[in-house]
Amino acid sequence: MKSLHASLLTFVLASPFVSLANHLDDDSTKNKPTVHWKKADDEINGKFSKVQLAKLKTTTETLQTLLQDSALRTAGLESLWHAEYSADKAGNLINYGIDCEFGSANASAGLAVTINDFSSLVGYITIDNKDYMTLPVTAAVRNQCPYYEFQGGTTPENVHTPDRRSWVVTARPDVLPYMPITRKEYLEISIGWLGDTKAQIIADVKQRTPVRSHVEQESLKNRELNELRSRYSGSELQMRTQMYMENYKSDEDYLKEHLDQATADVDSTISFVKGMLNRLSPATLSAPAVISPNTREFEGFRDGDPGMVMLVRKNPDFSDAGAAPEKPQFFLITWTSEPGDDAAQATGAQIAQSLDTHYLKTLLSK
Repeated sequence: MKSLHASLLTFVLASPFVSLANHLDDDSTKNKPTVHWKKADDEINGKFSKVQLAKLKTTTETLQTLLQDSALRTAGLESLWHAEYSADKAGNLINYGIDCEFGSANASAGLAVTINDFSSLVGYITIDNKDYMTLPVTAAVRNQCPYYEFQGGTTPENVHTPDRRSWVVTARPDVLPYMPITRKEYLEISIGWLGDTKAQIIADVKQRTPVRSHVEQESLKNRELNELRSRYSGSELQMRTQMYMENYKSDEDYLKEHLDQATADVDSTISFVKGMLNRLSPATLSAPAVISPNTREFEGFRDGDPGMVMLVRKNPDFSDAGAAPEKPQFFLITWTSEPGDDAAQATGAQIAQSLDTHYLKTLLSK
């Protein structure tokens, strides 16, 4: 992997991104070994018109040429690469990009540029039978781009999962294809979620605690009082009748007692959440909601705890109005390597520190 490290180090330290054509003709690239990457078959999922597919291929070939003839030319490193294109049935949602593989049979690494698709970044959590997207909360900002690290490993839970380093490249660093769900929104979601939980508890208790009609209850009460009259008299009857009436509870009373006991915890939590909504400052409530990825009940916010996630949703205002579906809106750059591949991981760390995304941003601004 030494050649891989040297070649990609050239990529991250170079800064030729004002013009690809000017870069390829620059004197610094002359007299360098010619690199001929091997082309694998492209992956095409969905239907595309010839014109549309030609536009997509122009973009992917531009990206591949940048990597082959400029970034990796110095070391003469070859790669097996292909483009990937996918579209929904209506042809309105198009995702595409390139995937470049490097390495040997024992160790491999790859650099991918995905266009208009950040699905590989997100996880999902189900709250109150609704799915929400999540992102890690440890994102840094590198070259004005959100940056994420995903650790792989060889444990039974994530056997042979690769290490990943990803950057989200947009034309403007303050406008992203996703947006955080705020603490205020999450608290409001939680109140609805807790309300549904309480409703289910009430339904379960009512099913286990039937309420008879008023006539049936009064009839039973009178029979029990008559039983006392038949067995006692005088002060003894008066005392036992008084004790009976003081302890008597209707079915409605029993039901309310059971409901109060069963819903006490959830009522307390609802009160606590509503208190947070009224007590926390607007600035605090507008911060992203950070929670445990294993949340099954309201646990509050988990900022600062390891392994937590941030709730996010797609940004409905991100895409340019009227833009063609094949137009690049953003890029997701991902470097992957096998756990334990020190050379590839060192290269990934160097990219994380030095990646220049200016060229890709100029493509987005066209």
